[in-house]
Amino acid sequence: MRERSTEGRVRAIDAWHKDLVAEFKTLCNTVDRGEPTFLDPYAAEDEIEFFAVASEEFIECPAELRAAHPRLYELLREFYGIEPAAWAESRGPGSPTPKPETVR
Repeated sequence: MRERSTEGRVRAIDAWHKDLVAEFKTLCNTVDRGEPTFLDPYAAEDEIEFFAVASEEFIECPAELRAAHPRLYELLREFYGIEPAAWAESRGPGSPTPKPETVR
């Protein structure tokens, strides 16, 4: 299976998954050392929970996720094909949330 990245390149889902697992392992190591993490430590339970927690933060707190875990943010941007940090940056306080736009 292959997917198209945001830069127009095509890469195997296996390569994307390998990069995601590396981010998961980094989080697990951080949690195991008892260090604070941006992501809820529950994300270190398994890869499925990691993906769920990371996806939630990608939508709910995109700029913060991008600052704390830039590689993870890019992987989720590639997967979903959207740029939620740009939505947050483009709206001011009290502005309605703009409609999602597909990353090209």
